[in-house]
Amino acid sequence: MGRSRRLSFQLHDLLLSSPATLRLPPRSVGAGPSWSNSSSVSKLSRMIAQSVLQACMNLGVREFVVCAGSRNSDLVHGLLQHRDQVQLYSFFEERSAAFFALGRTLAQPYPVAIITTSGTAAAELLPAVIEAHYQERPLVMITADRPIRYRGSGAPQAIERSELSSA
Repeated sequence: MGRSRRLSFQLHDLLLSSPATLRLPPRSVGAGPSWSNSSSVSKLSRMIAQSVLQACMNLGVREFVVCAGSRNSDLVHGLLQHRDQVQLYSFFEERSAAFFALGRTLAQPYPVAIITTSGTAAAELLPAVIEAHYQERPLVMITADRPIRYRGSGAPQAIERSELSSA
């Protein structure tokens, strides 16, 4: 198994198999905040963004290539809080950003992450991700999605992404 594939499994395991990683408050009635109001959802989004970024840094990611947008604003804000620990690169176009990030993986021994918004922005990463896979380069995709209620609704930038990056 290549280095980039191992990293992807490590990040997945770190984030999803350990609920303590996210430090989420309980969701039972009366035991924690209600996740139905926008303030609570925003707080949850920021907590998840911080956990994802911290997990990446714990796995050695020191460079982040960012294509900022409204859907990934919590991730971008979180990165700005760590700007003394990481190198940030900003792009407005995802495909170029992904190949730039791939090039950065060739320049140093640690993984590089690319952060994009939702929908087709994630699909724009695929050519570079395929190259990274076959070159066994540690390229990490972090994509923000629209709310789940938009899936299958025909809403803009709400493509079905579950199979997009599966191997």
